[in-house]
Amino acid sequence: MVERATVKPKLDIKRYAKRLKQLQLALAAAGRVGCRRGTCESIHRLRVILRRVRLYLRLGRFLFKGDDVKNFNRWSKHTSDVLGPVRDRDMALAWLREHPVAQGLTLRVQAQRRQSWEAARKRLKDMPAFPTVKNWKHGDQSKAGKKLSKRLSRSIQMAREVVIVYKEPFDPHHSEGWHKLRRVVRRWRYLHELQRSKQELKTDAILSAQLALQEQLGEAQNLNAVWLMVRAAAPEASAGEIKVLLEQERQDWLIKAQAALTALQRQTQID
Repeated sequence: MVERATVKPKLDIKRYAKRLKQLQLALAAAGRVGCRRGTCESIHRLRVILRRVRLYLRLGRFLFKGDDVKNFNRWSKHTSDVLGPVRDRDMALAWLREHPVAQGLTLRVQAQRRQSWEAARKRLKDMPAFPTVKNWKHGDQSKAGKKLSKRLSRSIQMAREVVIVYKEPFDPHHSEGWHKLRRVVRRWRYLHELQRSKQELKTDAILSAQLALQEQLGEAQNLNAVWLMVRAAAPEASAGEIKVLLEQERQDWLIKAQAALTALQRQTQID
């Protein structure tokens, strides 16, 4: 069964414009805080908003003038990449707070985090102007709405099909496959949310299943990043013990994720 067809393109384009405006305002606030303070929460929020903005702009790129979308998304990706090492060390610190397995290790990771943030600050660039929407005539607006609706439905269907046919076991030692799947699920979720009203999303079974799988695969992937950050700072004596703990936790998350994938595949078939 396919994802529900869109029957009101004008509603889609209105919802798209409204959600994108909300993201633009959120980005302005998050960018000021994240790029000035560099706290764990502000950096994470900024990167999440940037990811969603990039997807929405790519989806509706034909609505905007010239190279606005390409230029803005280039800045957005640069900002996310620059802040990535800081985020990785924040995740390592969060894990270490719950697992005090090596005396002094947290202090070393904290020092590396400060260094990463200072290096990132020097590479951050000013936010460019947000892409400008073209001036559409009334008839063109209707055509644009239909085109956006088709692009949205097609993008959802492509992501959905990747998830439905995914059969590989979640191997903790070979993360490339399930890491790609996590990104597809996340993209599908963002698009799925765009196709529904906020009232509909409150009881949306597909969304709940998407969130469960995305969260569990995300936790497993985060532990990969934690290991890389901890290994860089940990003495050999403690690295082995830490690796065992991380691998066990990652395996636990992947077992949960395997069940979540099955649940999402089943829910997709009956939606």
